[in-house]
Amino acid sequence: MDNQTDDTFLARWLDGSLNATELQQLESSPEYPTLLRMKQNFAKLQSPRTADERILAHVIAHEKIAPVKVIPFYRKTWIAAAAMIVVLLGLGFYFMQPTAHAAANGETYAFSLPDQSQVLLNAGSEARFRSWNWSSNRAVSLQGEAYFKVAKGQKFTVETDLGTVTVLGTQFNVKARDNRFEVTCYEGKVRVASAATEQIILPGQRIIFNGAAKAVAATKAVAPEWTRHELLFENAAFAAVLSELERQYDVTIGSELQTQQLFSGSVPGNDLDAALKIIAVTYHLDLKKSGNTITLNPLQ
Repeated sequence: MDNQTDDTFLARWLDGSLNATELQQLESSPEYPTLLRMKQNFAKLQSPRTADERILAHVIAHEKIAPVKVIPFYRKTWIAAAAMIVVLLGLGFYFMQPTAHAAANGETYAFSLPDQSQVLLNAGSEARFRSWNWSSNRAVSLQGEAYFKVAKGQKFTVETDLGTVTVLGTQFNVKARDNRFEVTCYEGKVRVASAATEQIILPGQRIIFNGAAKAVAATKAVAPEWTRHELLFENAAFAAVLSELERQYDVTIGSELQTQQLFSGSVPGNDLDAALKIIAVTYHLDLKKSGNTITLNPLQ
């Protein structure tokens, strides 16, 4: 009511001179609890009375009472629904993220796929797959090198930047590094596709794509050499050999050597000094070590 904001009206309320109708109107107003609380607090003051109730009425009358913001029910419902959608989208985004496994330099890492196929990552490698829809999307994205033991009757695809391998109940190794794509089959058979070429390889065969060149070689190995701490190289570039040693031993190797000489052979995967000596002798290099930093430069 308008008269409730009038100083005289409030003063008459303070001194108890409102009639019954006016008092009922005031008590039913939304401002009444605040006014009553201020009146009660004022009555508790013990300081000398230097002003009468008209001053208090003036203060109350000019107090800014913040209006209550009322949100319609339909807006509350909409906000709750929107919040639920955000939560569901967040949960969906979380659970739909690919499962990732990685092996740091100097380490290997083993894990199982949803169908119980087993994967062993070589040093400096990473694999990703979507476990939430594995039954309809059997694909593993690989960066680096990994050895796969596929569960019987299970089929999936290994995808790399350099080519794709499709398998069925087999054991095989995939390596994709530095524009070189290698796949070795130890059991069953695998279909290898790279660029415009597709070929099936059988147990005891290794296929190598090095840029535009392709070669198929035989192997008597029953598992990847690196799983037995042996690093095998076939016509590998010098820089690629150094990179592999860096990954396997988690070291930094520098060299000023510029050479087109390829390296074929094996070096230990668990004895850095022996591996470095083989490379140094092969390329006539001077070897120096300082902690985890190694230099291999041409002999003077």
